[in-house]
Amino acid sequence: MEKLNGAVCFLESNISKKINLNVYNQVSNVFVSQKSTASKRALEKGSRVAYFIGSPIDYSIYPKEAKPGDILVGKLNFVNSVKIEGGQYMVNLVVPPPPTKPKEIIPNGGKEDGKETISSESDESSKPEKTKEEKTAENLAEAIRDLQISHLKKFPAESTQRAELLAELENNYPTHLPIFLTKLELLLESDSNNGTLSPETANKVLEVADEILKKINLGELAQYYGVKQETNINEAAKKKKKENDDKKKAVILALRAKVQALAVLASDSTTLSSNDLEKQFEDTYKSLAQWWDSTLPTSDFKNLLAYITRERRARRYGNALKALNKYLNENGFTHDNLKDYEKALEIKIELFKEAEWVIWENYERKMKLVRIPPGGYAPF
Repeated sequence: MEKLNGAVCFLESNISKKINLNVYNQVSNVFVSQKSTASKRALEKGSRVAYFIGSPIDYSIYPKEAKPGDILVGKLNFVNSVKIEGGQYMVNLVVPPPPTKPKEIIPNGGKEDGKETISSESDESSKPEKTKEEKTAENLAEAIRDLQISHLKKFPAESTQRAELLAELENNYPTHLPIFLTKLELLLESDSNNGTLSPETANKVLEVADEILKKINLGELAQYYGVKQETNINEAAKKKKKENDDKKKAVILALRAKVQALAVLASDSTTLSSNDLEKQFEDTYKSLAQWWDSTLPTSDFKNLLAYITRERRARRYGNALKALNKYLNENGFTHDNLKDYEKALEIKIELFKEAEWVIWENYERKMKLVRIPPGGYAPF
């Protein structure tokens, strides 16, 4: 059943109307021409000619039931009535996302005479450009904001200065994600000495994580990563990609924090509320796993911890050890991952203890002293 949960289901259905693909003589015509530029041509045996096939530019041609990312399967014919072997081929067409439309007429918010205005790209270009002084002032305000965010971690955990500055930033920049991401990281680090979150901190983590997820359009973000992006992109596309990559990291951080917090609350709650929290834990974990690049997240230690937490709660110690060993073998021991490597060894010992594999537990305790000596390595 565990394998079936992640199985991919393919649904096939007939489309309501036939779609004809356009054929062009030159590749440049694919992007500028609305109709086919290639004409009928007979070829002698052994001769060759290059044609370029493009998907329809008019989006209304696609069937209404087809969604972006769906695959249309059909036949590609190179001959009409003459029967020639090899003249017919199968072809797959991926439905592209719909083109962005100009914004519709929107109310003017009741300002002035209450007339309606049309918002479009032309309006954006017609707006007066900011003066050099305005740009300088805006850049200065953003630099001060970013400096304040970075300075939050320098305050003591329970200090009034941190609380006041954080409240001021949230009030002045309610949609700026880095502020709330920093707030979440500070909560996760507040109980770092104990190794686990307290129930009180876990509830705060859930509130901040949910707040972050509400600020991100998850459907639009999933659609962006569901379609393969071009490798050669312009500056606007690069900016869009960076924004979406940052949003994806924020989503993973928020969902991972929720998994950690729900695991703490489910273990600390009564039987009735624990069942509800267990369901929330599973649903949140499945949502988190959808954003990983692989089923077994051994490339990122924090994501790996979320996976191990789930397997430990289900008493699937073998799966947790398998993932942990894969992480240790792939990453090795370096100066950069010293803390993660040491924590991975500690978790490995804990897993052997919980599985009651005493011999392996004792062996790993001894080998940890060899791998990471308590007094450090001896100088050459």
